[in-house]
Amino acid sequence: MRELLPQYPWFRALLHELSINKVGASRTVHTAMSDLTENDAINLAKCLSTIVPTCTLASTVVDHWIAQNSAMEEFEKENEWMRPFFIEISQYNLSASNLGLKLRVFGGALLSMIDLITDV
Repeated sequence: MRELLPQYPWFRALLHELSINKVGASRTVHTAMSDLTENDAINLAKCLSTIVPTCTLASTVVDHWIAQNSAMEEFEKENEWMRPFFIEISQYNLSASNLGLKLRVFGGALLSMIDLITDV
C-alpha cells in the first residue's frame, strides 16, 4: 500500500467505499486512470457494490465491473494482482450481504405468482 498510494491517490477512497458495501446510485466512470479523482473512485466503488447483489459469482461481478469502467481496465493492465484482489472483496461482500438473496427469492416468487395467474 505504501508504494501504491503515492502513485494512485484515489485508491484509498475506493477501498474505503468498498468496505462500507453500501448499494447506491452508481455511474460508469469514463475518466482515464491518470485523471481519476476521489469522487470518481467513490463512483467506481458504488458501481461494484451495485453489481454484487445481481450476481452469484464474484468473478462475474469483477469481470462486469472491469468491462464497464475503462479506468479499471488500465489499472488491471498495470497491476496483475488487481483482479484476484477485487474478486476476494466481492466474494466477501456477496457473503456478507443478503440483499442479493432477497432479490432472487422475491423475484422468483413474484415470477411464480405471475405464472400462476396467467395459467388460471
